Amino acid sequence: DLDNADVTQPEDARKHEKFWFEDGNIVLRCHKTYFRVHQSLLALHSKVLRDMFTVATPEHRVDNDIPSVSLSDAPRKVARFLNFLYYQTEVGPKH
Repeated sequence: DLDNADVTQPEDARKHEKFWFEDGNIVLRCHKTYFRVHQSLLALHSKVLRDMFTVATPEHRVDNDIPSVSLSDAPRKVARFLNFLYYQTEVGPKH
């Protein structure tokens, strides 16, 4: 479960085990997987996310009132992207 989660979140939503940073300042919601990460790092490396953060008003707040945005991408793809940003490595099969 997510601490102090918004009541509209799915009951089976889960924190990603690797990409849930206590000092993260934005939550990416991908289906039922949640990633608490650092907005400035994502914006620095992704024009798409930077633009999304600029124009989008987060519609939900989770875990102690942290803003969140919804992504339509599969959680495994988001995790691979984050793994590359944070650790400069790829994991999993290449498609």
